[in-house]
Parts: sequence; C-alpha cells; structure tokens
Amino acid sequence: MYARVAKRDLNIDSDSINDLYEEYYNAHKSSSTEKIKSDLWRDYATLYIMLKVEENFDNESFYLFRLKTLGNMTYKQIREKTNIKAIRKKILEVSSWVKQNVTKEEIKTNFNKQFGELL
Repeated sequence: MYARVAKRDLNIDSDSINDLYEEYYNAHKSSSTEKIKSDLWRDYATLYIMLKVEENFDNESFYLFRLKTLGNMTYKQIREKTNIKAIRKKILEVSSWVKQNVTKEEIKTNFNKQFGELL
C-alpha cells in the first residue's frame, strides 16, 4: 500500500483517469484477454514442469524442488525446515534434468492441445 501511495500522482483527477488508461492501452496494446492468456500460459508451464518432475523423481526430490522454485527459499532455509542432507545436490539434479528433458516446444504443444479451442 505504501508504494501505491508514494507513487500517486495527485495532479490527475478521477475524470481524466479513463483517458490515461486508454492512452496506456494504446501504447501497450495489452487487453484483459491477452493478460489472461499470458497468465494461463505461465501457470500451465509451471504445472507441466512440476508434473514431469513428480513423474520422474522420488517424493523427497520433488518436495525439495518445489520448495526451492515455488517457495523462493534458500538452500539454508530448506535445510533448516526439512532436516534433509544433500538438498543442494538433489535440487540441482532435478533442475538439470528439467533443462535437458523438458522443452518449451513440448510445453507449447501440450498447451495448444489442452486450450487451443478456447483461445
């Protein structure tokens, strides 16, 4: 909330806000539909990668990878939370596997199969 208040431009009244939004929209050519498509793609790609990791690794490695990637935790925080040894090695092994075995084209193909008719 502080950032919103700090960046507030008090020179703009509520009547001109629609004009400013229209200028912004024309400059960025971004609609709510495009935003939804973009968010859907990001969410699908994340879930697809997680599904592939879950299919190919044990539960412990999958759990550690999720904590690191989705939880934005450091290795030290993960080690303190889980009391598992060699977590860095396990997480890096999963990350390396994902980079070698899951391609963006594969994700796009599956995304289009799943949502092609809707988009």
